[in-house]
Amino acid sequence: MKRFLVTTALEETWPDEGPVLFLGEWCRLYSRRERWASMDAVVAPYCWDDRRQAAADYEYLWSVYERLLLDLTHDLNTRHGVDRSVRSWQILLGPWLGYFVQMLYSRWRSIESAVVSGDLSGTVVLEGIGQDLVPESMLGFHRLFEGEEWNHFIYAEILERVGGVELERISHTVTHRFDPTPASPSLSFLREPRAAALTAWSRLVAPLVRDGGVVLVSPYMSWPDELSIYLRLRQVPIVWSLVPVTAVRTPVGERNWQMTGEPANSFEQFVRDLIPRQIPSAYVEGFETIETALDEGPWPTRPKLIFTSNAHNNNDMFKAWAARSVDQGAHLVTGQHGGNFGVAEYYFGEDHERSIADAYLTWGWSDPKDDRAVPVGQLFGQRPLGVSHSEQSTALLITALGPPNGYHMISQPHAGQWLENIEDQFTFVETLNEDLRSCLLVRLFKTDYGWEQTERWNDRCPDVELDLGYGPIRDLYRRTRVLLCSYGATPFMEAFAMNIPTIMFWNPEHWELRSEARPAFESLVAAGILFRSPTDAARKLSEVWNDVDSWWTSTPVRSAREQFCDLYNRTPDDLANRVANALRQVVSAPLSS
Repeated sequence: MKRFLVTTALEETWPDEGPVLFLGEWCRLYSRRERWASMDAVVAPYCWDDRRQAAADYEYLWSVYERLLLDLTHDLNTRHGVDRSVRSWQILLGPWLGYFVQMLYSRWRSIESAVVSGDLSGTVVLEGIGQDLVPESMLGFHRLFEGEEWNHFIYAEILERVGGVELERISHTVTHRFDPTPASPSLSFLREPRAAALTAWSRLVAPLVRDGGVVLVSPYMSWPDELSIYLRLRQVPIVWSLVPVTAVRTPVGERNWQMTGEPANSFEQFVRDLIPRQIPSAYVEGFETIETALDEGPWPTRPKLIFTSNAHNNNDMFKAWAARSVDQGAHLVTGQHGGNFGVAEYYFGEDHERSIADAYLTWGWSDPKDDRAVPVGQLFGQRPLGVSHSEQSTALLITALGPPNGYHMISQPHAGQWLENIEDQFTFVETLNEDLRSCLLVRLFKTDYGWEQTERWNDRCPDVELDLGYGPIRDLYRRTRVLLCSYGATPFMEAFAMNIPTIMFWNPEHWELRSEARPAFESLVAAGILFRSPTDAARKLSEVWNDVDSWWTSTPVRSAREQFCDLYNRTPDDLANRVANALRQVVSAPLSS
């Protein structure tokens, strides 16, 4: 039976009747289930449901990324009349390039598999939308790929290239046009007097900071530790993230250039054809505008070293400044800013951050194959909150989500696999008795990505209290008797550092670990902290709820947590001194090429 291919949730591309093949779960919005549930429709398998294939594809896509980076360096140097290094361009556009290549490949594989099946009667493509779906910046790219129109455009381009499907063309006007620019922090002297005072001080002394020093921008550290590092380095203390940087707009112009270089296959040719049409304008039309803004901006012209943990992905102004500074002789140090690092089997974010840096400051782990990984401890310096958690009344379940169409590559759920993660959360809650459910607070992931998680929870577990994820999580930690973590990333590591009793559960087939990290996680399983089944985790919560301290302070549990933290989550008393010493060592070392 032939089926009509539907690639996104844009219902104007759906047929009125007849058999349908939904390309993925992203086509089926929860709020529209009455329509799609009544259709004669099936959902195509996702390309990375084969997790071993996903890991192999990651290795291939990293090699594609590196080859594209070399060719883009040549092309953009020629276009802009500059002679920037490959590393400089990688700092500036590497995050976008990696995301773009990986996202295109997952979408290419999905279309290719559907077409190869030979069971498609046709599909609809919307015309005339590509020119209106080009981002100005990395931040704008995030907004676009979360939307249905950009994804439909990509699928349509792939269908045009792959062929084999009858295309019905419909004109369409783009509705998703905005490209946001980051706002400066807004602080009230009445509501946040210390922050406002520090902001005023930082803005006052910023013009007085000399060249040749160390600059910290968004290092993922507390302000006291950040200021302490400057004092240890005998520099003026300042918080650069509180100093405003003028945001510039970089409108997209006509694109009529092509990439140089040789593709190895049809997918790589497709990527090379699409990059000139889709690369953010900040790296093309807006390059000179940003360079001029940097000349007039607050950051030092010639720093000796730059350290960041959070500004090197989405902040294009910072990346442009760091890229230029590195080519002028500055060292660049990046720092771990959450979980997954050092433990995930594959993770583009970590590989990119380490590849651009002279040193990478970790929360405790080392890499015998890369001496740039320097263990200093958890950078934010989490500490116990000074409350007795056994006397609190809340069981706090923390959730996570990712984009339904697929994202950059990391060993965690991809695309529709997040529905399995959500189902595990429901199973966990439904295993609890009524008394425990009344104590439960579910913190939703603040970015919904179109999963409509609030509606799902209200329908499935209407008696459970929800937190929408926008407020400070530390306020919730103070109320928590037991933290419940349904994914293997940052929250459980914060909880371990704060000594909050913690129970974790997730599917290990969706959170693959590198070989050296497995023993530490197996110790958590053996101690009854980490579970592979949501039902078993719920039973553990029921077992320990009325005497949390006896369980959490027992020798097996305490030892497993402490051993894990010693490897991956250290909380040294002298964190600022350790970071300052690490930065001194980098300054005295030869520059990376």
